[in-house]
Amino acid sequence: MAVAPATPTREQCDQLLVHLIDLELALTGKSHDPASATAVFDAKRDDFRAACGKTPRARVECALAGRDLDAVAKCDEPR
Repeated sequence: MAVAPATPTREQCDQLLVHLIDLELALTGKSHDPASATAVFDAKRDDFRAACGKTPRARVECALAGRDLDAVAKCDEPR
């Protein structure tokens, strides 16, 4: 039986960045502009991947499941 890696995959990091961008845009109350979201993703991708790749996979999975930024922030709290 294979053991899941301790760090997230590149795909998970990209999914998390998209998720965080979507949550931030939702806070503005403005309609979601795909071009703006893509521009933010492209600008932040490399730095985010580097940081995310050092984050425990369980924390990234928790953040991906967060329905708002408060829920995502709770993923950083010690358990």
